Amino acid sequence: MKTKRHVIFYTAIIALMAVMAGCTKKQSDNTSLVLPMPKEPSHDIFAAKAHMGVNYGPFHFNGQNPGTQVPLSQIQADLTLIAKNFNFIRTYTVSNGLDQVIPEAASRGIEVAVGIHCYTNDATRTKADIDLAVSSASVNPIAVTALVVGNETNLNGPNYVADGTVAGYMEYAKQKLNAAGLTSVSVTSCITGTGGLPNGMGDSHGCPMIMQKCLSLNGQGDRVIFMTIYPYYGQKYNSQNNPSGLAGNMQWSHDNGMAQAEAQGIDVVIGEIGWPSGGNDPSMENVNNQRIHFTATLNWINGQNIYNKSYNTLWFSMFDEPWKTAEPFGIGPHWGLYAANGATTPKFAIPPLN
Repeated sequence: MKTKRHVIFYTAIIALMAVMAGCTKKQSDNTSLVLPMPKEPSHDIFAAKAHMGVNYGPFHFNGQNPGTQVPLSQIQADLTLIAKNFNFIRTYTVSNGLDQVIPEAASRGIEVAVGIHCYTNDATRTKADIDLAVSSASVNPIAVTALVVGNETNLNGPNYVADGTVAGYMEYAKQKLNAAGLTSVSVTSCITGTGGLPNGMGDSHGCPMIMQKCLSLNGQGDRVIFMTIYPYYGQKYNSQNNPSGLAGNMQWSHDNGMAQAEAQGIDVVIGEIGWPSGGNDPSMENVNNQRIHFTATLNWINGQNIYNKSYNTLWFSMFDEPWKTAEPFGIGPHWGLYAANGATTPKFAIPPLN
C-alpha cells in the first residue's frame, strides 16, 4: 500500500541509494568499503519514513481497564503526545469508544493499524467490532493501514482462539473492506513470535491458516504478519541483564518464527517489543535499561543487523497501564514510555527515529 501512495517518496529513495552505492569510506589501511543501504520491507503497509511506531493502550489511569469507556478528551490528549514522536500506531480494540482513535489520528497525521479483539466463543461481538472498524475507516481511509484481527490468539490461556476461527474473521474483515471500497487496507493478525513455526512452540500454537490469509487476502506490497518479540523475556528467563545486547535474541526469534513467515513471502512487522521500567529486580527493570533497549532496538530495526534489513516495529507501549497486575515478575504496569495517570513527559528523552 505504501508504494501505491508514495511513488515520489520511493523515487527519492532510489536516487539516494544510487548515490550511496557510489560512495566509499576509507579505512585506516586505505582500502575502500562500500556502505550498502539496508533493505526496506518488501511489503510495507506504513507510509511513515521511520520504522518505529508505538502501541496505544488507552487504559492508563487508575481505575481504568478493558471495559472502561475512554473519553474523547483523553484520546485527543494521548494522540497529541504520540504525534510528538511517532507517525504510526497500533490499537487493540475499537470498543469502549476507541473507534474515535481513527479520526483523531487522521487529524494528526498518524497512521493506524486498527486492532480487532477476538472474543472467545463470541463471533457476533467480534464481527460487530469488525463492522465498526470498517465503518470508521471508511470515513478516514488515509489513516487506516491495516486491520489487525486478533492479538496473540494462538497463545494458550483465556484469550486463545483457534487458528481457523481467526482466519474466518480475517476473511469476513476483507469482505467488509471490499464492500466499503477499502481495497488497499491490509488484513492481518498479530501472533506470538514462535507462532510462525508450523506447529508453534511451547504455549504458542502454529498459525498456518492465519498465515495463508495474510497471503491470499492481500495484494502485492501488503502481505504482512505482526509478531510479538521480546528479547527482555529471553534474557529474564536465562538470568541475563544486557538491554543493549539484543542481537542474539533477535536471531533466535528470526530463526524460530520470523524466517518461516518470510519464506512464504510475508513480511514481519514486529508488533510488540519493549523493556519494562519496573518489576521484581530493580537492577534489571529500570528506566535506564528501558532507554538503552529502546536505542538498541531502534538501531536493529533500522538495519543494523546481520540481515541488513529494516523492520517496521511497534514499541510496547506508549503508557504505563496500572490494571496489568497479572503479568509475571510484577512488570505488567511498567512497559510505557510515559508513566500512568496523565504524565506528559516521557521517562527518558526519545531519540530521533531515523
